[in-house]
Formats: sequence, structure tokens, C-alpha cells
Amino acid sequence: MRERFPGISAFLAQHSLDLARDLIPVRPAAHYLMGGIRTDLAGRTSLSGLYAAGEVACTGVHGANRLASNSLLEGLVFGARAAQSMLDDGLPLAPADAPESALGPLTAEEEAHWKR
Repeated sequence: MRERFPGISAFLAQHSLDLARDLIPVRPAAHYLMGGIRTDLAGRTSLSGLYAAGEVACTGVHGANRLASNSLLEGLVFGARAAQSMLDDGLPLAPADAPESALGPLTAEEEAHWKR
């Protein structure tokens, strides 16, 4: 186990735990919590013209938590459903404002930071 998972083994050893022998305490992490925007199964929210999909959406499909593979699948499926809902709802389409001008070149301090 130590050879296969050296990082986890080293971390656990700092806390007097052995990956091959001890139970590992597990706590919820923010990544696994569902998004807070409640939607229907088509990505619609309670506000007309507002749609949500993927990490921000709370569809109820996966219960109280979402694993990485579910998250990817949910983003693909519900992203497509939300896009179809937008088209089906026939809301007027308007072009987005032009993006603000591109950022200027990096300062000397920023350059030094990224070259580290």
C-alpha cells in the first residue's frame, strides 16, 4: 500500500495512521457538495430566462453529493438540456456586449512571479 500510495501513506504517518492497518477518517469536502441553484430537469430556474447546469446547479439527480464522474456526466447532460430549454423557450436573443479590451502586458513583478 505504501508503494502504491506514497503521498497518502506519508500524510497518514504524520498522524500516526497506517494505510494498510487503520481506518482513515473521511470528511465531506466542498467540491462534493451540490450547487445551490435549484433547477428542473431541463436546467430552468424559478427566474424566467435564468438557466443553470453542471457544478452550479442543484438538480437533485445525485442526492446530497456528487462524485467527479457524475459531475462530468451531469455537466454534459444538463448543459445540453439547458441549451435546448433556452431554444425551446424562445426568449429573444441579443448579442453580448463586446468584451472589454484585452489586458495589457504583464508587469515586471508579474513576469517574475510566473517564471518561478
